[in-house]
Amino acid sequence: MGEPQAIMMSAKQGVYSLVMGLRQFGVEDVVICPGSRNAPFVLSFAGSGLFRCHSIADERAAGFYALGMALGSGKICAVVCTSGSAGVNLAPAVVEAYFLRVPMVVITADRPIEWTDQGDGQTIRQEGIFGKHLQGYFQLIEDARNTEGEWMNRREISRLLNRISGLQPGPIHINAPLSEPLYESRTYGPEESPHFYRSLNPSAILSGTKEPEWQGRLEKLRREMKRCQRVMILIGQMPYNEELRLALEELSAEPNVVVLSESTSNMPLSRGIDTIDRLLMPLGQGPEWASLMPDLLITTGGMIVSKRIKFLLRTHAPKAHWHVHPQDEGMDTFCALSLEVNCKPEAFFKGLLGGDSGVLSEADYASRWAELKVVAEDAHRSFLLEVPWSDMKAFELLLGALSPPLQLHLANSSPVRYYQLFGGREGMPSHANRGSSGIDGCSSTAAGWALARGDQKHLLITGDVAFLYDSNALWNRHFPKNLKICVINNGGGGIFRIIPGPGKQEEMLPFFEAHHPVDIASLAKAYGISHQIVKDAESLDEVLRDWLEIPGASILEISTPREGNAGVLRNYFKHIRAKLLPRFLILTGV
Repeated sequence: MGEPQAIMMSAKQGVYSLVMGLRQFGVEDVVICPGSRNAPFVLSFAGSGLFRCHSIADERAAGFYALGMALGSGKICAVVCTSGSAGVNLAPAVVEAYFLRVPMVVITADRPIEWTDQGDGQTIRQEGIFGKHLQGYFQLIEDARNTEGEWMNRREISRLLNRISGLQPGPIHINAPLSEPLYESRTYGPEESPHFYRSLNPSAILSGTKEPEWQGRLEKLRREMKRCQRVMILIGQMPYNEELRLALEELSAEPNVVVLSESTSNMPLSRGIDTIDRLLMPLGQGPEWASLMPDLLITTGGMIVSKRIKFLLRTHAPKAHWHVHPQDEGMDTFCALSLEVNCKPEAFFKGLLGGDSGVLSEADYASRWAELKVVAEDAHRSFLLEVPWSDMKAFELLLGALSPPLQLHLANSSPVRYYQLFGGREGMPSHANRGSSGIDGCSSTAAGWALARGDQKHLLITGDVAFLYDSNALWNRHFPKNLKICVINNGGGGIFRIIPGPGKQEEMLPFFEAHHPVDIASLAKAYGISHQIVKDAESLDEVLRDWLEIPGASILEISTPREGNAGVLRNYFKHIRAKLLPRFLILTGV
């Protein structure tokens, strides 16, 4: 999209400045929600020819769609809505973007401020509607009356866009009070193009630096790590990172180092353990775990799914905990933080390599974890040989049929937890909205990502409740043809039959489970998307031979028993415990 010599946009100077600021900071995609008060933005974004504009009617879906596009493209994405409650519906996506640190610009059109609390329609208190889940907020000056006002618009736009482009990625909110007339436009010449400043943040890129103080500190940390008998590196959610993988592969060869990750860490390591809950959940949380907990814990990445590893590390606190992240400040998940390193993780872990070997030759920490990993893997395989039709069986068949390259999207909450039991696959990076871990927006996020990366194949694995909660993701004239959706339909929120508490309250289960009568086939038909349903292992196995390769978007509904899944999962953990416990007791000296 080349820059035209003359641009037709809204006659409102503030709107023109904001739109041109987004363009200069590299924004290419804008999600627009229908409305009237945001007409100046619609005229400017869609009429200028400078952006790819996407119309999404439901603001909640639109917010997650923009989130997915930002995740898929790696660029800032903007979403625009009208005034009133429309903006409030963007809040779930804003919260997710904040905790995932995804750069996103949220623009809410507003009524003139003087009409707030005066009984005017679609007029609410829009300042602060997203609370503290922002990297910044600014109220746009609609028509600056002097050069200072125009300067303030440009200055604040520059400040916020520099922030999320650099060290503090996340959402920003720009509220724009707009008065009538709303539909007037004019032509702006190139001489009117506003000026914005840019920031340079070299501190965000420490890789390869020869700065003496940094190198000296790394050497000290390297020696400290190699003196520890038990070092655990725990990787949270992150996109695939080849530089980091190579560094961790080398570190995991040390006898005193174990690397734990999750499927959402996208860190395939030959010696690593990426099925934490498969190994931890069957063995309880007793005191015998103390000897397998680390003296030194090193963490990087985002959120951890496993509640069990968080419990164990909080109960058996390490002597030292180093957290490595470019943006985190005060992130003390395990209540033992001793060092915070704000740099790219690949720079830090590469810095820990080399130097004197210095490793304690008698250290057996890595080998003890490796033994447990092997036993748990064997038990996992043997259980699957006899598993009945259930969510577990459906996951086994579905994951077994997948082949790279493929971008996998996992909805909350059962799908992402089941996937942790099977482990990730090389060439199949996965993503889940684990910033706030809500079920809202999973389908919309996947759709936005698939549209941004049309060169990839995408698969969303979702539960029926999460799918129905975000069914307006299908309300999209340009639903991506490279996205397939697999809905595990167990007739409600099956997770509540699994987790402690709700499953024991039979009379209360209807309020936890949200059982529904919705016919997913009819819903798919309403939106013109292909649909198939299977109800047993044989049918699923047969359908999967072709379904993944059929061109175009489609939905595969896998119907599983509503009440049998919890029992299968409990039996799974019992089976692994029976195989794993004897070795565990020997290795922990009990």
